[in-house]
Amino acid sequence: MSGEAVSAAPADALWREVAAIGGENGYYYLDGLWKARGCVDELTGGMGLRRGRRDPHEIEDGDAIDF
Repeated sequence: MSGEAVSAAPADALWREVAAIGGENGYYYLDGLWKARGCVDELTGGMGLRRGRRDPHEIEDGDAIDF
């Protein structure tokens, strides 16, 4: 997989989708594995599934997105 994609959507519309990842919105792919990762994280003393975001639609430099 190259990590690149082509889209006819405007850049600002694409960024809105990217910036909304995590929290109550979930992830684009394999949500179940992200949940499993959260469980393992919690078992090892981490934050686990305590999801949290400053804002559900916008991100800023330094924001935590889930775990």
